Amino acid sequence: MIPEGNYYEPTKDARVYYRHNQTADRGYLVRREGKEAIRRDRPALDDYTFKLDEWNKEAPETAKYSALQIAMVQFEADRKLCWALGLADLSKREWVDMTEKQRLAWIKDGPKAPSRAGLYKAIGDYMRAQ
Repeated sequence: MIPEGNYYEPTKDARVYYRHNQTADRGYLVRREGKEAIRRDRPALDDYTFKLDEWNKEAPETAKYSALQIAMVQFEADRKLCWALGLADLSKREWVDMTEKQRLAWIKDGPKAPSRAGLYKAIGDYMRAQ
């Protein structure tokens, strides 16, 4: 529970962290406009939502990297591999240009081509083991 009032921003050591059900974004509980909200854990942005049902409380012992962070590293590595393989169109893709549906598919399945799937798996295995 957070204190009453219109606005509350907890100190870093007092934050209660949450993860988004779909995107694995990390956020913490705040009070905005007199209501509880989740503020995304993004420095310099006051990006918050009142849709608390889309967020799950994060366990104290969580992985070092979120599924989203791992997927973004895998995506960038795949772009460089595509460049090395001469797949110019695929090497020019950008994470921000993908739809949410495409990002979720990437997080879940990665690239379909066997020549690229090994790198995706290796990076995922390594980062999840950290």
